[in-house]
Amino acid sequence: MAMEAVIIGNPNSGSAGDEGYLERFAKVLRAGGLEIEVLNTERPDHATELAAMAGDRLVIVQDRLPNLFLLLPLLPLLLMSL
Repeated sequence: MAMEAVIIGNPNSGSAGDEGYLERFAKVLRAGGLEIEVLNTERPDHATELAAMAGDRLVIVQDRLPNLFLLLPLLPLLLMSL
């Protein structure tokens, strides 16, 4: 069974929150074997609600553009934990 994750983004945070950007990032993670769902916030505190609803899935929260790229070197470690 593949590891499942949720990427939560804020569409109002500029290009890093753009759903197209987040989907491209998700595609990279999917290629590594993760099951990814991309969610965008719709209001203040919505990210907290979405993270709570993620259950036991890994939660990746978009904050700033470079932060997502910091996860890429960790991908092999995540996959080894499956």
